[in-house]
Amino acid sequence: MKNNRWLSISYFLSMIITFVLFGALLPIKGLAFRNALLPQWGKWTYALTSFLFPGWELQSGLSSPKVGAHALVIQGWMAFFLFTGVCILLFSLYILAIRRLPVIVSGRYIIYSTLIIGLTGILVPMLTSQDILSYIIYARMEAIYHLSPLTTTPNFLRRDVLYGYIYWKNQPSIYGPT
Repeated sequence: MKNNRWLSISYFLSMIITFVLFGALLPIKGLAFRNALLPQWGKWTYALTSFLFPGWELQSGLSSPKVGAHALVIQGWMAFFLFTGVCILLFSLYILAIRRLPVIVSGRYIIYSTLIIGLTGILVPMLTSQDILSYIIYARMEAIYHLSPLTTTPNFLRRDVLYGYIYWKNQPSIYGPT
């Protein structure tokens, strides 16, 4: 029973560490995840990246040392392999957890681990798609500004806080009301 507890805790901690490492890799310039970053929230959003990868060039808008073109290519390839390895590790841990943990964990473990992973997701500031910001702005159009997102483009909301972060500024919502 004690081995089962340590196994479940080790899977959980391994997934958290891998998830945080995944978030730390995103600001590296060679990966080109320009829309994944939230530097407007402050320097803390890429502090882990700066700590784990000192001297690496980060995305534009983040303070980082400028390296030569050759070094940037090498950093890009190294970041690619690291990123691929972290994705494979995260996927492998997930598959192993699905196969082994259901018989040894309780409902309480599931609730607590879900809450902690959710909190980690909030504290690791990454956004791999701007679609979520578009969905938020369409919802704000209707709820706050009383405009129909089906007929109005986000261009009418230029003073909105999120306007600068959305990509589809000339596109009304393509999704119908159902």
